[in-house]
Amino acid sequence: NPKFPFKFAISPDGRASQTHIEKVKEFSVSDRFYTSVTVRPKTGRTHQIRVNCAALNHPIACDEIYCTRKEFANSSENFPRLMLHALSIELRHPKTGGNLLLKSTLPNDFTPYFE
Repeated sequence: NPKFPFKFAISPDGRASQTHIEKVKEFSVSDRFYTSVTVRPKTGRTHQIRVNCAALNHPIACDEIYCTRKEFANSSENFPRLMLHALSIELRHPKTGGNLLLKSTLPNDFTPYFE
């Protein structure tokens, strides 16, 4: 983003990215509405998930960089941290060249929003 060098943006001059976003559940907390999603990035751009969600006017809750000040203030009243978590990541092993799949469990603070 030319105006904010610490932020990334979607730009006609930028590198292409592909992200698949699937809605899991809509819910409300303190009369504010949110949506749980599963995101599968096909490319690996810096801040890709955060930039793509913000570009759709659905920034990730508690994202201090990509939320507006008001969105950040509202979401930080309801959530303890950036509500982004990787359940798995697959990458090429740097020495063997084989695929390496790393998995994680869903953190407790995410569980109520994905049931």
